[in-house]
Amino acid sequence: MTDNKNSSFKYFKLAALLNGDFEFNDEGGKRHPLAKYNSSISNVLKYLNKIIDNNNLALQTKIYNSNQANYDVLTDALLNFMNTFMTHVEIMGGIINDFFPQKKEQDKIRKELNRSDARNYVGVIINHIKHNGGTLNPASLVNSKNEAILGFFVVGYEGGSIGPYTIVHNKGDDLISINYFIRKVTADLFLIDGIMASYIENHIQCKNQEHTDEALSSLLEKINNIPYKFFDKEYKRNHLMYSMKNGIASLEHLKFKRNMIMEGRISVSYTGDGVTRTLRIPLGVRS
Repeated sequence: MTDNKNSSFKYFKLAALLNGDFEFNDEGGKRHPLAKYNSSISNVLKYLNKIIDNNNLALQTKIYNSNQANYDVLTDALLNFMNTFMTHVEIMGGIINDFFPQKKEQDKIRKELNRSDARNYVGVIINHIKHNGGTLNPASLVNSKNEAILGFFVVGYEGGSIGPYTIVHNKGDDLISINYFIRKVTADLFLIDGIMASYIENHIQCKNQEHTDEALSSLLEKINNIPYKFFDKEYKRNHLMYSMKNGIASLEHLKFKRNMIMEGRISVSYTGDGVTRTLRIPLGVRS
């Protein structure tokens, strides 16, 4: 998907479609597609909101200046979001079945969902945590003005040492800022929404053109207010990100400027396993 500016990125098109008229066979107690969608997306947005709120709280209370900064609430919100995000993709697969009874069609659409960067970005992280014992470890950067950004890195065991998991951090971008992550995964939600909507829209007889959601509008406004401040090396990624300028929402590849990269003291946290003696420190921490 190329850079795209469109006011439709202020609401989810799939929600608007599922509020329209279409044939649905509820034999066997099947749940209505709109009910499945509403339940799933509300959980995803709840935890996305919690990441933003806990990030803001940590910055306001300056916990990063503590000798033993506690980022557990923020880390929990990140993990809960990633899990509900992946569940959301699976539920989208179930909604596909409601509109396409033929397995061949189901597999085709599901394959497109599963191959999308929108799914794989979070999928690689959460699968590593679930199956390889990986962890999300906190990171913070504080500059000379006592301004800060918070983030995390994904830890894995490789080559006899513990450090940034190279499959996730494969461009030397060892730290992921909350500022980057929020804009990236918000774009991902719209990308998945667009894939789904493009397949089912021909099955909807009466289509609502827009689906106003005050809670979503409020959340998108909070996301838009997140500062464009990032760790070094984050510019090496090439992801679509969510932004809104002059009332126009867009998914676009961010053009990094020098003043977007913060410089300062970086702090990270590790938990040893009692056996491995070698730690690989994220780039930037050494300086």
